[in-house]
Amino acid sequence: MKQNYEDELNEKKADELLQNVFKATGKEPNATPLKKLASYRASKLRGLNNARILAMFLLVLVLISPVAFRDSFLNSLTGPVVTEDLYVNGRLTLFLRDTGSGIDYVHIYAKTKDGKTVLPESVSLTQESVTFLVPESDLAIFIPSRTGRTTPIYFSKGEAR
Repeated sequence: MKQNYEDELNEKKADELLQNVFKATGKEPNATPLKKLASYRASKLRGLNNARILAMFLLVLVLISPVAFRDSFLNSLTGPVVTEDLYVNGRLTLFLRDTGSGIDYVHIYAKTKDGKTVLPESVSLTQESVTFLVPESDLAIFIPSRTGRTTPIYFSKGEAR
């Protein structure tokens, strides 16, 4: 028997067919009309499609977040850097840069080989520099960023230009 697919099953015919199946099997007919069941299913599918779209959007956001925050994240990992240094008449001036959180100039300090703490002689926020009066021994200078990451710089008089 060939079936003609051009003749679609409309809702009225489908409802009659369903009622006949219930009669033939001795089951109690469904009180909910087929039209209501079909519209309920369609609304559930629309909700599912919306949830899929939202899930895809959130996935894309998660995937691109490392790209969006890469520079600030990497800068917070690198910490302060010395862009230039100048040693003249026993004074060491370091020109600093931190494109991440910034440099915590208040907490910059140095230590000598014997553990003595040396504070900066001067700090210039406009020139982004710090100057130390260098004692006879080498210095380990500690430059903290505002996020707490500290960059150690080692200076030896023997290696000064």
